[in-house]
Amino acid sequence: MRIAFALGAVALTLTPAALLAQDMAKPDMAKPETPPPPSAPPPMESDVPPSTPAPPAAPAPTVADKVAADWSKYDMGAKGHLNKMELSRWLGDLRTANGEPAPDAKWLDAAFAQTDGNKDMKISKEELTASLSGGR
Repeated sequence: MRIAFALGAVALTLTPAALLAQDMAKPDMAKPETPPPPSAPPPMESDVPPSTPAPPAAPAPTVADKVAADWSKYDMGAKGHLNKMELSRWLGDLRTANGEPAPDAKWLDAAFAQTDGNKDMKISKEELTASLSGGR
């Protein structure tokens, strides 16, 4: 799955790895290292339980899942919407997590205008999800 966000000649393409890299960059998301388990002798054939099928893999997170998971990090004051500065910070973090240079002010202004579907100068979760999904 690739997520494309285009503004004229400027484009942002995200992959699940880039979205997850953003999460892994958070200090609170880092997993502590655990020591390896003590070594044990291999089990005897009679000790091995019959094999069971592996559970199905969890589906990859969607853009909506990612927006919902990260919303509180960027919605300062829990207002329920993002202002231009908050959206700029989020898009800048996404670009740098994807190995792209930080966006300039002109790009961010265009991104805000494109994402603000109802032109109320606020970005809702729905507007951001639609924009990052290529819906605008």
